[in-house]
Amino acid sequence: MPLYSYQCHSCGLRFEKRVGMAERASQPCVCGQTAQQAVPDDVGFSFNQPTRGIAPQNTGLSSVDASYDRVIAQDAALRWEAHNKREALKREVLRQNPNATKGDLSRTPDGSYRVLTPEQRKVNEAARVIDAVATLGKRKSPNPS
Repeated sequence: MPLYSYQCHSCGLRFEKRVGMAERASQPCVCGQTAQQAVPDDVGFSFNQPTRGIAPQNTGLSSVDASYDRVIAQDAALRWEAHNKREALKREVLRQNPNATKGDLSRTPDGSYRVLTPEQRKVNEAARVIDAVATLGKRKSPNPS
């Protein structure tokens, strides 16, 4: 039998009682008056679906969940494809310049890569140090605003 909440309008007492669906509209209160079924303050529920292996999350709208999962997977696949293309471009430039390392590479505006000159490399390293110090300082210092 379900558990229902009741509120007595005479004495104000709120209580719960297990009753059949046919008797749920009203119940006698301890004060002798009739208490009416109360509207619940909050409702809690969950969906329990046993899964085997990888399955989309279950919010009760599996078609929506599956669509979101599909979009996320497609986005991840496109990002990995772009990453792999960039890495292939870097490997090709490094193959052509055997004395260079990944730290010697710079991305050009057209999306390809080139090897920095020693002077450019020093400027690049100095800029990275300044950026790291500035970023670290922002993390440690409290926000003044």
